[in-house]
Amino acid sequence: MPSERVCPGDEIIATRKPGERTLKISPLPPRVRVRGVHRPACRGVAKIGSGARRDCRLSTAPESLTRLIQLSAAVQASDTHRPPREKKELQRAILSSSSPHTHTETISATFSSHGRQHDWEAHREGQGGGRRRPTGARRLLANAGLGVISNPLGAVIGGTLAELFGRKTTLLISALPYVLGWLLIAAANDLYWLGLGRFVTGFAVGLGSISYVYVAEVSSPEHRGTLAATGPILVSLGVLIAYSLGASLSWRFVALAAAVVALCTGLISVLLPESPPWLMAHGREKKATEALSWLRNSPDKAIAEVDAIRLMEIEKGEPQTAKENRVKEFFNTIMEPCVWKPFFILVTFFFFQEGSGIYIILFYAVDVINEVGAGDDEALVSISMGVARLVMSIVGACMLCKFKRKTLAATSALLMTLVMACMSAYEYLFSSFAFEDRIVSWFPAACILLHVCVSMMGMLQLPWIMTSELFPLRVRSVAVGLVTALAHLLIFASVKTYPGLLFAVGLPGTLALFTSASLGAAIFALFFLPETKDKTLGEIETDFSVMSKDDEFSEVCTERHCSANKVEVRNNVATKRGEP
Repeated sequence: MPSERVCPGDEIIATRKPGERTLKISPLPPRVRVRGVHRPACRGVAKIGSGARRDCRLSTAPESLTRLIQLSAAVQASDTHRPPREKKELQRAILSSSSPHTHTETISATFSSHGRQHDWEAHREGQGGGRRRPTGARRLLANAGLGVISNPLGAVIGGTLAELFGRKTTLLISALPYVLGWLLIAAANDLYWLGLGRFVTGFAVGLGSISYVYVAEVSSPEHRGTLAATGPILVSLGVLIAYSLGASLSWRFVALAAAVVALCTGLISVLLPESPPWLMAHGREKKATEALSWLRNSPDKAIAEVDAIRLMEIEKGEPQTAKENRVKEFFNTIMEPCVWKPFFILVTFFFFQEGSGIYIILFYAVDVINEVGAGDDEALVSISMGVARLVMSIVGACMLCKFKRKTLAATSALLMTLVMACMSAYEYLFSSFAFEDRIVSWFPAACILLHVCVSMMGMLQLPWIMTSELFPLRVRSVAVGLVTALAHLLIFASVKTYPGLLFAVGLPGTLALFTSASLGAAIFALFFLPETKDKTLGEIETDFSVMSKDDEFSEVCTERHCSANKVEVRNNVATKRGEP
């Protein structure tokens, strides 16, 4: 097999021309960009395919690597009698054996959702390089996507539990799988226990999505957006801490730290009051008044809000507690405009969010920067991204106090469109140039950083915040669980399809698709996204029931939710507050 002399520790390039069964192994010159292969998918493993020429950059060159690559090529190119799946598994097993640190490196899944699981992803990226990371096991766990598969399951179950047992109780329950999952990860000695830990923590993320509902129901309209935005701020803080710890400390330590944080969160949740609207819906008016008095620090305001909730939920039909009517009532409810309209709006909002590449950029930022040759220090790049994300999440929370939701979403999407268009054009023009020959070589890295910043202004956090604002109380927790489950599935699909999309259309084409989706998101925000700033949850529900400017209501709405009750609510609340 033709090859140049390589030594252990060298970076090498393995190439195979069409029609040949052997590879050429050569030392990789410094600053050479290998095109056509997504870097994270090939670090430490030679991906040998048939057809066109394939190049693959390897982070290490052990003495036996040449023989291993030759054997893998023979499996792929000449063993025609072996089934394709068996051939691929054998090739993976052969090449995975070249890793000298299989039992001591970091193992984690590539794909996850928002929340504390980002800490684990951040730590994985923060350790960078090939340090303590078994390629075969990491890829297997990433392909399984265990942390994301369990997110929708947890979201649906969490919504149901929140309706049956309360928002606070569900938050307390979610702390248990969080702690258990992180302890499983910290103590894991093989791939299967790590996978189980990932699955459990992903399930906990789904359960914890009910926190947005809790924040919306205990907040006043003027503070609801800002308080809900503290969620992304804390997530960004956790990611930054994990990036920083991951640069120097063991992954087991990071997992244990996450378990401690989850335990503290559960203990603090014990001190919180239950959601007053949920208490009122279940006939516990006295406890609802006490909870609102504590939250508002004013008995008068508490009484006024309790009266408003009571009038909003006046029942004119059969009792809600009749179990035989609950299923029928639920299906009748989801046919109302105030339920199905926000459902489709939110699903569309999440569709544009994922199509614009927000989570792909967050998950693959370090890899994309390496792909364009704009950064070699993965730890430094990761920490820089974490700092930018934290700062802009704080800025975004402040902007929610000053600007309307539609304005922030449209502005954020338009800025993302501009950034992605510039980066796509740059990559199209200079993709064939070596890094040192490019004009303004730092431009792609700056675009990625800017994209993260402008997305935090609206497009990243607003869909999650608005899930808890748009649905009526009687179906809020269940509907939020369903929408959140679909959102996690969209995240999973977008992140999973990115490597294939990159291979099919290249980086410029992929960025162009992100540009188109961002532009679509801006148009959607301007013309279809409802405005919820400074509105009560009851007023938002009323807006979705209105069919015309004359406040005509749909015939589908039942009498218990007619406009007369809602007008009476506003009049009573205004009277109690001494307003005209």
